[in-house]
Amino acid sequence: MLARVKNSRFFLILSKVPWSQIAFPLLVILPVMGFYIIIQPDRFLKMWGGYATVVYTAFFVVLTWLHHCLVSKEQSAKTHVFWLGIIFFIAGISVYQFLLYSTELPNLINQIGAALGFMPNPWNWNWRISIDLIVFTVYMVGLIISFFGFKFLKYFLGPILYSSILVCALLIDAAYPLFTVLQWWVPGIVFLVANLLRVFGVNVTYSKDVFLNTSPPVSVGWPCAGIHSLLIYTAVAYSFLQNLNISRTRKLIYLSMGFLGTYMVNILRIAAIVFANLRFNVDIMTFHYYAGELFFIMWILVFLFVVVMIERRSRTKDPSSEPPKLT
Repeated sequence: MLARVKNSRFFLILSKVPWSQIAFPLLVILPVMGFYIIIQPDRFLKMWGGYATVVYTAFFVVLTWLHHCLVSKEQSAKTHVFWLGIIFFIAGISVYQFLLYSTELPNLINQIGAALGFMPNPWNWNWRISIDLIVFTVYMVGLIISFFGFKFLKYFLGPILYSSILVCALLIDAAYPLFTVLQWWVPGIVFLVANLLRVFGVNVTYSKDVFLNTSPPVSVGWPCAGIHSLLIYTAVAYSFLQNLNISRTRKLIYLSMGFLGTYMVNILRIAAIVFANLRFNVDIMTFHYYAGELFFIMWILVFLFVVVMIERRSRTKDPSSEPPKLT
């Protein structure tokens, strides 16, 4: 069994990758494992509005690295700032995380947030989370440039857009929790969720954007309705499809189908949360914080996998066509 694993294609490819490239995903994961999970696990708890967003960002970075450095066999850039850049960014995020143990830096972050209109109260905890995600994104981009050079940023456009749009969503949610322009989306989602559950015999009463008979009654904000998921999906899927060597028509079809799928997954996610509360008395916020975001993460991984499988099968049926490779 062990010999089979060692002789597998993955390990054969991995054995040919320079150690300088192996160090890249380890350094991406290091601050996440060292601080957000091991040292202060309470900062990792919530999926949306929590530090698990940093873990998802790191996951997408490593996934992108696996494809471009292992499958596509991209080589690292030979630059004179290689080690200098790595040391600089590792030192920067280490100092930042160390200072969070003191009261000065958290107080300074709160003061800046208050000056910008993000008052430091429990509702606007997203302000603090967005700062951590910004720091981690800068660290991530710095490592990419240090290891591979500026031109390699285009390969990591997906995770960079993911974290950037998530930061924007967190900041908007912190400043305008019921942002009118985006909140218009919510009543339609609530209507569809309520009627879907009624099909399965679950009585749901609602008014506009509030589920009334959950315990307690819960108001649905625009991020919880999945708008941020749709924005993130669009960015990630677009960057992925742009690098696929297929026609624009096929790209548009995949993008549209994925958008519709993301919309449906958001409805199913909210329906599952309400169903768990009404039928099994599961705490609605606990389900939302800990499990809700997993619906989107699993969906986007399935979507990308299905696209690749369809294109591979299409290539098998038509050998004369160009292979669906990432450029």
